Amino acid sequence: MDGQELLDRYAAGERDLTSADLHGANLQGAILDAVNLSAAQYHKATTWPEDFTIPSDMKFVSEGPNSQETESVNPPPASDPQSLDQRAD
Repeated sequence: MDGQELLDRYAAGERDLTSADLHGANLQGAILDAVNLSAAQYHKATTWPEDFTIPSDMKFVSEGPNSQETESVNPPPASDPQSLDQRAD
């Protein structure tokens, strides 16, 4: 699922986006307050709305959307993109 698909699903009233693949999705400007992103995967190329806090149950994928190398940890704040870049190393 790319960022546009996520936004389209949200606009259609869907709020359960569990396990979504957000690798490289551009979500800037989206309002994600009521969205369930549990187990969703993201990558350092994923962009977030300003002041969005990445939920701790999301999975950071270090090598791409189909990578087996994932982490389920509390990532750095979305407002600190350099931290996300450093995590991929």
